[in-house]
Amino acid sequence: MLSQVTLVSLKKSIEKTYWHKCTVINFETYIKANKSTGTREVTVIEDRPCKLSYSSLSVATESETVTSITQVPKLFIDLDVKIKPGSRIIITDQQGRLSEYKNSGEPGVFLVHQEIPLKLTKEWA
Repeated sequence: MLSQVTLVSLKKSIEKTYWHKCTVINFETYIKANKSTGTREVTVIEDRPCKLSYSSLSVATESETVTSITQVPKLFIDLDVKIKPGSRIIITDQQGRLSEYKNSGEPGVFLVHQEIPLKLTKEWA
């Protein structure tokens, strides 16, 4: 079993790679003034340090009608962050560029971080 000092050291090492920031948006149901039910977006996490990584990078695949882009992005983030399936996740990279994803899987939980598989919101070029 790893000591507390080792775990803290591991966590700090991984957090040094968190060069990105993420904002997480969920949908919530609410009651409108006219007593009907509506859905609205609610930001639940904003500018949280994280790391975006790719399990595989590939070129665009063309068909007769569309060009498909395939990649397998993963979000590395602290264990204490809870991201519900179906959340919208907007990631800002070091240059300020935005990428929008949706959570498409259960997190892989490790000793000092979690990895969440993502899916690009826009899959067609």
